[in-house]
Order: sequence, then C-alpha cells, then structure tokens
Amino acid sequence: MLFASSTSSAVALGLASAAFYGVADALAGTAARAIGVRRAVFSYQVLGLCVVVAYLGWCVFSGRLTGLPGAPALSWAVALAGAFATLGGSVSFSRALSLGNAGVVAPIMTCYGAITTVLSVLTGEVLGVLQILGLAICMIGVPLIASAGDASEPAVRAHARQAVGWALVSAMLYGVGFWLEGRFVLPVLGTLPLLVISYMVGTTVLGASLARRGDDPRMRAAPRWAWLLTLCCGLLGLAGLTSIAAGAQTGALSIVTVLSTLSAVVTTIIGLMRGERMTPWQWSGLAAVMVGVGMLRMA
Repeated sequence: MLFASSTSSAVALGLASAAFYGVADALAGTAARAIGVRRAVFSYQVLGLCVVVAYLGWCVFSGRLTGLPGAPALSWAVALAGAFATLGGSVSFSRALSLGNAGVVAPIMTCYGAITTVLSVLTGEVLGVLQILGLAICMIGVPLIASAGDASEPAVRAHARQAVGWALVSAMLYGVGFWLEGRFVLPVLGTLPLLVISYMVGTTVLGASLARRGDDPRMRAAPRWAWLLTLCCGLLGLAGLTSIAAGAQTGALSIVTVLSTLSAVVTTIIGLMRGERMTPWQWSGLAAVMVGVGMLRMA
C-alpha cells in the first residue's frame, strides 16, 4: 500500500512538473520577444535565486544542511562549469523560443538527455539495449522536427532554421551541464547548494551583460503585461522544479523524470491552440523524440 501511494504521488508530481514546464515554455517566447532574451532569462534567474537563497538560509539555521565546508574545491569548480553550461542552455532555449514555434523548439531541447547519455558512455558507463534504441530514435526524430515545413516566405524559413539551431545548441549545453552536475557535483554538494550556485552565476553574468549595455529604450517601452508574463514564466519554472524535487523524495525519481518530459507535448498543444502549425513529418519527429527520450530515462 505504501509503495502504491508513493508511485501515485510520483505520477502526480511528474505530470504537474510537465504541465508547469510546458506552459512556461509556451509563454517564454512571447516574454523574450517583448523584453529581450537576456532580460527575460535574467528575470527568471533573479526570481530563482531569491527563492533558493531563502530556503538555503532556513536549512542552515535549522541545522538541515551540514557538511558543505568539507567539500573538495574540485566539486565547486565543476559546479561553476556546469552552471555556465546550463545558463548558456537557458539563453539559447529562450532565443529559440523567440524565433520559432514552441512545438518545434521544445522537443528538440528535450534531447539533452541523449547528450548526457553519450557523455556518460564516453566516461565509462555501459548502455543498455533500451538506451541504445532511445538514442537512435532521438537521432531520427530531431531532423524530422527540424524540417521547416512548407513555409513559402524566405524570412519564415530563415527564422525556423535559426530557431532549430539555437534549440540544438541549448540541448547540447544542457546535456553537458547536467552531466557535469549529475556525475561530479550532486553526490558531493547536494541539490540545494548546486541550485544556489547556478542561479548566482546566471544572475551575475546576465546582470553584468545588461549593465554593460546601458540604458535600453526597449526596456522602458516594454508594456506591463510583458513583465507580468515574465514573472509568471519564472514562477511556473520554479513550480516545475519544485515538483521534480518533491517527486524525488517519493523514491520514484525515474517515474517523475520520464513524465516531466511530457512538457514538450504540453508546449506543442498550447502552440497549436495559439495557431502554430506543424507538418506531418514534424509530428512524426515529435513522436519519435518523445519515445526516444522516454526510453533513455526509463533505462
């Protein structure tokens, strides 16, 4: 009975994570176009930093967080490297969403799991048959999703190609970052300190970049709804992350992570409701990628 309850909780939290991330990704493109890609990602980073620092402070004062001073310097260095990689993934993904259809971009980004798996193999991990099949299916699906469809205007096709390119960059950077963090950092530092480092790097780097650019008329001209939308995207992303973290506490992390992958499906559905179109080939690619990523995470 306890196992069934844990499994049910994991399923519910995994689906909740998919819903939160899916809606956030669907709205993030509009926010990035309205206030700029870097400002949008910077806003997400500041919001996340405030939340995790507050929670970290509570953990320290309550005695729930111990052992960090003894962590080796290499773990902190790799954590910084992973944070830079995932920050690059976030910026690239937001740029892709601002240029192309969310239903095309989001599934390509989810292929970061394939990148992480390949890097794990190169460093000694042995793949199972299911993982090999998952990688192969992902490699088949991405080119199908990346097809620009039957758009007749050259500008539309150019934007679609750029969106696909940035989505691939985000998948690679996320894959490298998550591999570094999962293999070398999480076992030593834990999840919360890693999140603090990640958000601090994002806030510092993007804040410095925006400050160097100086006053931007677009920032003053951005409507209030754009900032509210950006805030909603940040809150939804935090809710998705919280759902995954809570799901991991049930002991069924694999179920939570596989179901969270459905965020790409949620994003695609919202995109279709907003008038985005996909060709039959792109639908086939979406299905292939979702199946492939699911096989990678279930193995």
